[in-house]
Amino acid sequence: NLLFYRKPFDRHDWFVDRGDGKEPRRYVIDFYDGGGGDSSDEAAKKSNGLPSMYLDVRPALDDSDAFVDRARMFFREAFPGIVSALEKGSGEQKR
Repeated sequence: NLLFYRKPFDRHDWFVDRGDGKEPRRYVIDFYDGGGGDSSDEAAKKSNGLPSMYLDVRPALDDSDAFVDRARMFFREAFPGIVSALEKGSGEQKR
């Protein structure tokens, strides 16, 4: 556990056709326990007996396009106001 990072309990690779005419893109999906480290009995009480998990879904770094997509996702999450202002500005310039 480097820097308090917990490993996923499951990982899947999915191939997604994004409808852009390019080859399907591979995405990595990591599944994390959503119980917050509680024992299974305590976690079940908090979630009404339903399973609780977190998903981390991201493009696999198979090529440079995937790297650009992942960087875009990071900036949209880290700086939502700046990205939205830039997208609005570029949309007005295209008209």
